[in-house]
Amino acid sequence: MKEAKALFIQDLTIQAGRHLLLDKANLTIQPQELVLLVGPSGCGKSIFLKFLSGLISSDTHGFSISGEVEIFGKSLQVQRKKALAKVGIVFQEHSLFDEFSPLQNIQFAMDHSAYFWTKEERNKFFEQVKTNLALDPKTPVIHYSGGQKKRLALARTLAYHPEILIYDEPTAGLDPKNAKEVASLIGKTHHTYQKTTIVVTHEYRYLLPIAHQVIFFNPETKKLERIEKDEIEEKMAHAASPSPSQSLSLLRKVWESPKNTTLSLLETTGRFGVLALSSLYFLFPIWKRFKWGLRYLAYYFRLLFSFSAFLYLALAGAIVGFVVTYFTFQFLPYRSYNEPLLIDDILAALGFSLYR
Repeated sequence: MKEAKALFIQDLTIQAGRHLLLDKANLTIQPQELVLLVGPSGCGKSIFLKFLSGLISSDTHGFSISGEVEIFGKSLQVQRKKALAKVGIVFQEHSLFDEFSPLQNIQFAMDHSAYFWTKEERNKFFEQVKTNLALDPKTPVIHYSGGQKKRLALARTLAYHPEILIYDEPTAGLDPKNAKEVASLIGKTHHTYQKTTIVVTHEYRYLLPIAHQVIFFNPETKKLERIEKDEIEEKMAHAASPSPSQSLSLLRKVWESPKNTTLSLLETTGRFGVLALSSLYFLFPIWKRFKWGLRYLAYYFRLLFSFSAFLYLALAGAIVGFVVTYFTFQFLPYRSYNEPLLIDDILAALGFSLYR
């Protein structure tokens, strides 16, 4: 039996609003490959990543998406739930739950995974990631350093048990030393867990040595192009400087912006009723695991009704009251007439009505 491709994309077109990001793009990634997806900032890499991870779809307002996408033989259009269960993402900003312990963050991913973890497998995985990723389970997440949070985010994504592991700008904003460490961590994780890995980045210097292939997100042709490693510098430099056609397109956008704004306003107004009714759907919680929903409610209950919350509201009310009172008396018109009226009559009347 022929092995399914990790990712198969044919004639994929993605349009965000009136901005075309991909036009009939094709891409094939084999199982256990480590792929760099590079491109200039703003070309649409993040939107493409969100599409692959299921955060946006053809039903998402403002997006038009067509084409065929398969993840390990599962169609993203027909078998969406099964296909997305095979994809895990390590977010750039980690997106950890600071109120939970490191192990609880990992348990959260396990409980929401399509894979059923036995108790023995869970304990073995905990010990494995503590060793391989140097995690300290006793330190609260809020006290973790940036590097520790990145490793915990990776452990949580692995706990989701995906077949494809996606990194969103893992070296963005890092100094060379930390960028090398992150690149080494990605390479080590790929070697240990043998996951198909896609690294979305525009800072590729330290990631090139570990990559099997490089895909260039071309903002001019709107294609996903496989290129050699030594072609990146030229491709990126060319993409960074706008062509005459791009400049003309920008001028056209500026010229047509009042018309587009008017049309957008009319479209938005026309959809208002539908959106208002559909928003009621999101008032109802959709919990895959009931215990995590209860933990979420308990956490926000503590935030809203704790002693510190009441103290904060009391102090805020006192400060606002003082400021309002001060400026009321300071800039009161006809102060010599209105101040006695306000203090002697109105405040006295309010006090009498409240405490009689």
